Amino acid sequence: MSSKNLFVEDPDRNLREYKLQFENSNELFFSLDFRTKLITKISPACEKIYGFCVDDFLTNDNLWYNLIHPDDKSIIKKQIIELKEGRIVTYECRIISKEQKVKWLQNKIIPTLDHSGNLIQLDGISCDITEQILTNKCLKENKERYDLLCKATNDIIWDWDLETSQLYWNESYKKILGYGDSNLEQNVNIWNERIIENDRNRIIKGIHKVLEESKNDFWEGEYGYYKADGTILYFYDRAYIVYNEAGRAVRMVGAMQDITFRKKAEERLQRTKNNLRTILENTDTGYILLNKKGEITSFNNVAKTMLEEEIEAKISIGIHFAEALPEKRQEKVKNTIKNVLENGRKIAYEVRYKYPHKIIWLNVNMLPVFDLEKNVIGVNVAATNISEKKNADEHLLKSEANLQTIFKNTETAYVLLDKKFNVISFNNTAVKGYRKQLGFTLEEGKNLFESQPCNRRSIAKKRHEKVLKGETVSYDISFGVLNDLYWYHVKMLPVFDKMESVIGLIIASEDITQRKRTETEKEKITTDLMQRNKDLEQFAYIISHNLRAPVANIIGLGVLLQNRSVGNEKDLDRLIKGIGESTEKLDNVITDLNLILQTTQNIVEYKEIVKFDDLVYDIKTSISTLIQLENVTITTDFVQVEQIFTFKTYLHSIFYNLISNSIKYKREGQAAIVHIKTKRTEDNLTIFIKDNGMGIDLENNATQIFGLYKRFHNHIDGKGMGLYMVKAQVEKLGGTIKVQSEVNVGTEFQIEFNI
Repeated sequence: MSSKNLFVEDPDRNLREYKLQFENSNELFFSLDFRTKLITKISPACEKIYGFCVDDFLTNDNLWYNLIHPDDKSIIKKQIIELKEGRIVTYECRIISKEQKVKWLQNKIIPTLDHSGNLIQLDGISCDITEQILTNKCLKENKERYDLLCKATNDIIWDWDLETSQLYWNESYKKILGYGDSNLEQNVNIWNERIIENDRNRIIKGIHKVLEESKNDFWEGEYGYYKADGTILYFYDRAYIVYNEAGRAVRMVGAMQDITFRKKAEERLQRTKNNLRTILENTDTGYILLNKKGEITSFNNVAKTMLEEEIEAKISIGIHFAEALPEKRQEKVKNTIKNVLENGRKIAYEVRYKYPHKIIWLNVNMLPVFDLEKNVIGVNVAATNISEKKNADEHLLKSEANLQTIFKNTETAYVLLDKKFNVISFNNTAVKGYRKQLGFTLEEGKNLFESQPCNRRSIAKKRHEKVLKGETVSYDISFGVLNDLYWYHVKMLPVFDKMESVIGLIIASEDITQRKRTETEKEKITTDLMQRNKDLEQFAYIISHNLRAPVANIIGLGVLLQNRSVGNEKDLDRLIKGIGESTEKLDNVITDLNLILQTTQNIVEYKEIVKFDDLVYDIKTSISTLIQLENVTITTDFVQVEQIFTFKTYLHSIFYNLISNSIKYKREGQAAIVHIKTKRTEDNLTIFIKDNGMGIDLENNATQIFGLYKRFHNHIDGKGMGLYMVKAQVEKLGGTIKVQSEVNVGTEFQIEFNI
């Protein structure tokens, strides 16, 4: 008998089974009369889903609609349109249960239409899918968090499916390693190949070992990895292992952290450690590291050799440092170590070990060792054998004592200076010389520039700069004391260090006054002889020319008187007048000769400081009437040199004559302007006296400018002696004079003295 026949033959049985399923199913079955909008049938599952019983729905017409979530009622309205067209609809919506809980329902509605095509009934089934919805939502949120985390982190996140050998990478893989999508292979073998050769086998074996043991759920390792451009980055990689229910590893999820900077820093640190170890093993200093108990924790070979061979100590790891030393030193060293540990301060000392055939000197530095919290955790002992230095110092002291004896008793003044011209040391001769000639007291640390007169500081600075360049500078210098000059020969020598760099200078000053005076005397005698020869020639010229005419006239007139050849009284008066005029001319010549003799005689007055402003003021005062009458303007500029140490009378005469000439020989109709200034060049002083007067024709008169009785403007009274006297006085002061002039433009005299 077929099932169809059974169903037909026993319809009651089928109905009972349907009713049993209807009443006990977790799914909700219902029927709705669409014309009346009333529930006609609903299964008991309504109470489990909605919290309301069957009667509640059958007696409350709108209960089912009111329980739909307000935001989802529009979904129902949309489904009604589909149902009216006779289509079965499936949709999801939310309801609010009696306990005010929001639940998700999945609904399937079957419409029934009448013969006219009108919707008359809805039969449906609803299933509570709240748990499924929440689970899916949680999974979605977790995935979003995971994706955001992968994007936010700088680490490379990877996910390895152990069953398919496929790898998933986050975006950081491409960003950090430079691989594009075409290079982004998801096969684990590609990852293996990109691990650098030195690390590849170690990493792969380590992973396989962890997976085979099935005990660990964590793996970590460090390795180098090739970037797309072939360079290498270093990573710290750690992964979590996921096992299935059978205990087999099915998945690994890991993160690669870039540690290239740290790796390279560690390599540099290791190189530094190696270099430091090399230095420690090749230095002359022995290093011993002690812990807080004073026990030796490490030492270099130099320390072992020094202590065991030189001072017969026994050094080894773990023993107290003091106990390795000779017994007589132990207590003192223990106290020193204790002091360093308690106070956290360095202690340095020198110690002497005396043996029958040798003496050993050690320079010892004990330094505290601190941890990161600056707590003292030990002591670093640095010991250097300074026996050779001590012996050398002893010999040096003896040599220095001998040198000091010579240094202090020599007649040459020595001053040692640093690069900034500060005094370091000096001898007694220097003390006396600087005090006597400059009024300067030598003191260590004092700057020697302060001893220089203002007018000599510029040249002193230039000499100083030359010496600092490694040059030796020599020169002679004089100092005036009353009427005497004291001369010194000065030599400035650079002082070099071992690297041939200039670190200072020595000034050696030798008193050469006697030698200079002898040389000056010789020069003076020679100059006097030459000058006297010139004077004799000048006298011969004056006598032969200037005296001859008046004397001849007097002799002739005298002869006439002796012969009584005068005819009358008128002739006699003319004869006597002629004798008087010739006698007056003769007297004038003799007076001029006397003035010249006075000028060329030795100067008997003392030298003194002459200020140029005061000198010009005195002259302007003495000729104030003439200056006012002639409307004369006299300007000065003595900024570079304000004064000179000389004979005031001669300098006054020189200035007076030249200023007077500028006024006397001014241009017609133009006020005289006289400008006087001084200029410093090296060791020379130049005085310029310039006017805007008539000027002198130098093309025709250059050789006669300073000649006796030479005049260039005959229409103005004068003897022609002024410039001759000026030149004689300038030369007497040891100077020179020259002139520049242009007719109807003016004249400039340049007087130069060595200072």
